[in-house]
Amino acid sequence: MEKVKQRIVILFCIFLFISCKTTFDFSKNEKVVDVIEREIIEKKVVCVSEHHSDVFPLELITENLEKFYEAGLRYIFLEEQSDNFINNPEDINYFIYPPWELWGYRYEYILFEKEILRINNLHKNDPLVVIWPETGLEISEDEFNQDLITVLNIRDEYAQANIIGTIKGTEKKSMIVYGNMHGEIVSDDIERKSLGKYLFDYFGDDFSSFNLVDFKSDGNTKIFYGDNDCKIVETETIRKILKDDSFTPHFTHYGFYEKEKYGVPIFYIPEKMNLDYLIKILETEKISEKKEVDVWSKKSEQLLAIYYLKYHFGNNFSFDYTQSEDDLANAINKIKEKNNQDFQYNLEVLEEYIGMLTNLMYARNEEELIFLKNEVKKINQNDIWPLYWYAYFMTNAAESENSISMYEHVLTLWDELFNNDLLYASPVLKLSCQKAAFCAEKIGNKEKTEFFREIEKKINPVFDIDYEKYEFFGW
Repeated sequence: MEKVKQRIVILFCIFLFISCKTTFDFSKNEKVVDVIEREIIEKKVVCVSEHHSDVFPLELITENLEKFYEAGLRYIFLEEQSDNFINNPEDINYFIYPPWELWGYRYEYILFEKEILRINNLHKNDPLVVIWPETGLEISEDEFNQDLITVLNIRDEYAQANIIGTIKGTEKKSMIVYGNMHGEIVSDDIERKSLGKYLFDYFGDDFSSFNLVDFKSDGNTKIFYGDNDCKIVETETIRKILKDDSFTPHFTHYGFYEKEKYGVPIFYIPEKMNLDYLIKILETEKISEKKEVDVWSKKSEQLLAIYYLKYHFGNNFSFDYTQSEDDLANAINKIKEKNNQDFQYNLEVLEEYIGMLTNLMYARNEEELIFLKNEVKKINQNDIWPLYWYAYFMTNAAESENSISMYEHVLTLWDELFNNDLLYASPVLKLSCQKAAFCAEKIGNKEKTEFFREIEKKINPVFDIDYEKYEFFGW
């Protein structure tokens, strides 16, 4: 009888918990894809906002591009210039950067461009015309160093002029695929005039913009999507979800979907053309010719290219940061013979990995940090970054607490990292030596302190980084 009472109490608590949530059922809402298709038919210009990290919107466009073509779409205006793949698919060109940063250059963009090429191959006499409306734009250093709004305004004013100039005399339909800050038709900042605002002012009701965002159920709100589709959500519903009656829509349409999908940086995809570029960037000029390292510099790309060649080729790429540039050239020549076909990979697994790696960088507390570190390790045991950042953050925590036991624990993390050969071909080798030696010194382990300092001394100065200036790996 007592067990029955306990079950009744538990069931009542579950019911009370569920009933306290605000529930929204989107299962019967219109699909965003259907509304975009309709808007292409009925209007001249449609702007779909994408996100440089979350590629769900881009994949939605890619999967339905043929449908949009049949609806009349002929012009596509793109912000992302990650590779110029459409114009030169045999000679890819992309940017190599710390993979947890959200700067675009995602492989899913290449898949999008491949789909454009596929459709154009079927419709050679009436192809999709792809235009980058910021081509030719030059922003001075003084302008670039001003606030973000100034730079965005310069870019959007330039882009809108090219877009309007291209399509104002044609009946063909256009789609603009830009980051969501550009597609707004209303801005909260009086100094901001976005691309979407320019186009709305010019085309009026012949223009519409879509902002597609992920929205998950949480402790206070339960969302039923019914399927994995992105659904149109009206303004009044958004106000109820946000509990904000003053919410003003910045776009013509809002689409909600259940789960974000992190795009994979191109350099994680071991296709021959991508690996060829990693090799090419190291062969075109010597690393020693570049002195300064910042995130936009060629030397930064080269140092990361070394790491990703080691990541993909393993022991076949016999190079580390203690060797010379001649040794690097010899190691590259050896792997060029082996780079004759694509390696196998799983894009969905890589998307999951990049998502967890990015979230680990922004973990809210130690518990979440540990959870993400363990989860991401299940997916990718080879890459150094999850363990590197976990050890780095825990070193900072040990220093803050001035805890000997924490230093002892963190030193085991650095020991584990130094057992990974990839570390020795990475741009964080020197900083890892410094952090590990610091922990060893704090617990009085002279042997370990000297071990890490000796490794640091052996690093070739050519591959050195001033971490105080280049803060993307910590300092």
